[in-house]
Amino acid sequence: MGRRRLYHTEEEKAKARKTKAKLYYVANHINICRRSHLQYKKKVDAIKKEKLRKILEGSDDDSEIRDNPLTIIANARERVDRVTNGAIYTYVDKLVLWCLKNPEEAVQLCVFRKDCWRELMEQVQEALREIQQEHGCGDVYKEADLVGKDICHAVTLIEEIHTHTVTSLDEMEDWHSSRIFLYQICAEGSEVSI
Repeated sequence: MGRRRLYHTEEEKAKARKTKAKLYYVANHINICRRSHLQYKKKVDAIKKEKLRKILEGSDDDSEIRDNPLTIIANARERVDRVTNGAIYTYVDKLVLWCLKNPEEAVQLCVFRKDCWRELMEQVQEALREIQQEHGCGDVYKEADLVGKDICHAVTLIEEIHTHTVTSLDEMEDWHSSRIFLYQICAEGSEVSI
């Protein structure tokens, strides 16, 4: 003969499950909350990364239009303005402040941003080569080259921030407050407020 039944109806079984779940939650609520918070942060970070990638890469719908080097340059200028809101030094400053607030995720974000900007720079440089072959070194090339220089400048600034996040994240706050980062010096030289 086996053990006697503890629960005879479905309601009794459901009530017992509910009681066990409450007891488990009371005993382990800190771990449960921590786990759900980490899952939430991962989802939010993935969404942010995807949005940034879409902004920097643009859409791949119009492959014929994207093959035109002048259109590639125009799209790159538009993407740069959209991502930086027209102020590259402010964009980099926000990146530094974010890295200071979130030191454990700073390296990943800097690597991601650096890679996105590098991809954009490679596309622009390829388009510049084509423009130079088609139009020579005239006004069209000079205007397109300004976009390439802006993107190259952004890559240089972000690489500097990435280097500091990898090597000396502790000193980063001192550098920021002392205003000795490259983007801060450039902003002062061009008299742009950050």
